[in-house]
Amino acid sequence: MLRVAWRLPDASAWTGGQNYFFNLAKALFLLPERDVEIVLLGTNGASGVLKGCEVIPDHPCRRYSQSWFCHTFNRLLLSRDPALEKELNRYSIDILSHSVPLGRVSSIPALCWIPDLQHKRMPQFFSARERAFRDLAFWNIARGAQGVLFSSEDARKDFLRFYPKAKARTFVLPFVADVKGIGAVGDWNKLKSKYGLDEPYFIVPNQVWKHKNHEILIEALQLAGKDAPLILCTGATQDYRHPGYFDFLQHKLIDSNLSERLRFLGRIPFEDLGALMRHSLALINPSYFEGWSTSVEEAKSLGKRVILSDIPVHREQNPLMGIYFPPDCPEALWSALKIVMGQASSADTDERSMREAALVLPERMRQYGRAYEAIIHSIITKS
Repeated sequence: MLRVAWRLPDASAWTGGQNYFFNLAKALFLLPERDVEIVLLGTNGASGVLKGCEVIPDHPCRRYSQSWFCHTFNRLLLSRDPALEKELNRYSIDILSHSVPLGRVSSIPALCWIPDLQHKRMPQFFSARERAFRDLAFWNIARGAQGVLFSSEDARKDFLRFYPKAKARTFVLPFVADVKGIGAVGDWNKLKSKYGLDEPYFIVPNQVWKHKNHEILIEALQLAGKDAPLILCTGATQDYRHPGYFDFLQHKLIDSNLSERLRFLGRIPFEDLGALMRHSLALINPSYFEGWSTSVEEAKSLGKRVILSDIPVHREQNPLMGIYFPPDCPEALWSALKIVMGQASSADTDERSMREAALVLPERMRQYGRAYEAIIHSIITKS
């Protein structure tokens, strides 16, 4: 089997990043004749989740370690990193995936992952320092990687536009969210009591970051007046780029007398989240920008209706029961909410779509795993 090394992100900083790797690992493990073996470099506590993977706990690829800076300097100076290559060869690594580039002439190829280029498309959400850091990292990938992986064609187009002299080959691999069994069992009445639910609701399973556009939810509920539905928001409430954003939303809720209509639950257990998504009227993603939306993929895998902002990547994801609205138009969002609320009695249709989604999900996951294996083979063959 080909030994493919991954470096997982820290879940405390980016839950969606770790979920991405968990889903990809599940897709590979579903393949009856899998020929890719995962080796984890610096697990950030993830080894307990990805059981069956070999683990190298402390490794030079760990970002900002002393050896990381030395290896980065080598790659910039020599277009390769002999010391790191030697270290990876000790573990018989065939390819480094979703990590740093090792240089164009490296004996071990690197397939680097760029989730999106939001700092180029929406620079107002980033500090000058972070934009410069991302530019340097992506330029290094463009010149030093054998391949660059994107989750959407939209992201690949951005990369080729902003880094036209990139030497690395580019690949698009849309991820699939595995929700099989999540939230399908347990005492629903007990969970309703836990979260104080006694009416139908919508759910927004996004981090509360400024570009995720939670403000439009409040504006749509203001338009709804006494008919305002209940909306639940889950995910981290701190945006490191905009520390005061959550407080701003809370004050706006209080001023609008909508604190009981839009509720922030923070981070909750994934089993609870799965159940809340399954029993919701619909999922909502009002984001201004995505690389490939996890919440939209979860809606597709669950067979749930999703109300989503009309941005290119959401059109690319193309959920079967999607209702689109301009992300700056609360009137359109309120109209979409009314459409779903008017169809709330069609529980049979909802159950049927969820059963159909569950039936096709395993094959969707296997296709995802096979596509990743094909990219790995393509990189190694051409290196």
